[in-house]
Amino acid sequence: MSNLDLAIVIPSLNRHSVLLNSLIALRSLDLYIPIIVVDQTPNDEGGINEQLKNYCDDHDIDYVHLNRPSVVAAMNIGLSKSRASHVLFLDDDIRPDSELILSHLDLINTYECTLVAGRVIQPWDNQDGIADNSEDNFSFNGLKQCEAKFFMGGNFVVDRDF
Repeated sequence: MSNLDLAIVIPSLNRHSVLLNSLIALRSLDLYIPIIVVDQTPNDEGGINEQLKNYCDDHDIDYVHLNRPSVVAAMNIGLSKSRASHVLFLDDDIRPDSELILSHLDLINTYECTLVAGRVIQPWDNQDGIADNSEDNFSFNGLKQCEAKFFMGGNFVVDRDF
């Protein structure tokens, strides 16, 4: 699948090693989706920012560096640089598979909604997803599909025009 109308935006701050692992995993998928990395790491100690930029250039990943960290600015810059109709925001420490991306697209297309938020597991969460998502008991970690009034800032896809 090379014609998915989707771009991936990954804001990152001071986590080049996990970011690089995530980029390697994304590029190993059998999907070609434009990736935009918005690196907010302020200091370039030992040329790490330049090494990351070179990796991105070598793997057709759009690299943007912000001198002043701001997750909101990073997300907005990624959104504005994208040319796809939908933008998938991912954290910089993910272990993705193609199912993650295809599931987001399927839900956006099935429900014709402007935003789909996926599961986010924090280190303190129960990883088996037994949380029962309901209006009165919502968990970012849950597996049950529900309408959410709020969501985490990673693992979500949004209609770019919205």
